Amino acid sequence: MKNFVITPQNAAEYADKIIAWIKQKLASANSSGVVLGLSGGIDSAVVAYLCKRGRIPLHMLMLPDGDNPMEDARLVLDDLGMEADVVDIAPLAAMVEEPIGDMPDMARINIRPRLRMIMLYALAGKHGALVAGTGNMSEIFTGYFTKWGDGASDFMPLANLTKGEVWTLARELGIPSKIVDKAPSADLFHGQTDESEMGFSYQQIDSFLLLGSSGDEAVDERLRARNKVMEHKNSAVERFAGW
Repeated sequence: MKNFVITPQNAAEYADKIIAWIKQKLASANSSGVVLGLSGGIDSAVVAYLCKRGRIPLHMLMLPDGDNPMEDARLVLDDLGMEADVVDIAPLAAMVEEPIGDMPDMARINIRPRLRMIMLYALAGKHGALVAGTGNMSEIFTGYFTKWGDGASDFMPLANLTKGEVWTLARELGIPSKIVDKAPSADLFHGQTDESEMGFSYQQIDSFLLLGSSGDEAVDERLRARNKVMEHKNSAVERFAGW
């Protein structure tokens, strides 16, 4: 069970604690800073704002798949007053797909987050930095991430925060409302949203994690079953676990 819950009243305190944890991870690895893939979603934005608040050196990459302006990611950059490198992964994905040939849609889609992680680790190697993962507790429990893609990183500062707690922390950090209020999406394909893809609302998942029940036993059973099926996806990445 979680040993803390982030609320509007204690969000500033926990932001500082997570920042201190990130700094400890960097110091123990003799690392120069953090590398982050900036998607325009709330999770990567929260990690970026935590680093900015903690004055942690931060190297960011925007990794669109083809002609994508990534307007929300640019909104984050403008608000932070920071810059990011941009690399289109579409040509790289085509190079992988061509020799493999036909494959299921999800196998093809999952090539993208795995290529993004390769790019992030290349940048981390260049700077002697650590790659920050952006997965939260709700996504990890349901296995809503790509194994060895966005599920791979050196540390995960949001791993013991439910999606609701991420939203609370985002408001404390002053993240623009457009980012906070939009429907969460991994941008796996046009029009995709996390909740429609998973078949659960984040409110149901978070209630199950924090209270032991979503309020619907049928949903609880589906959540338990999904968690068991997805166990193979969990790895040994260092995850912020609270105090």
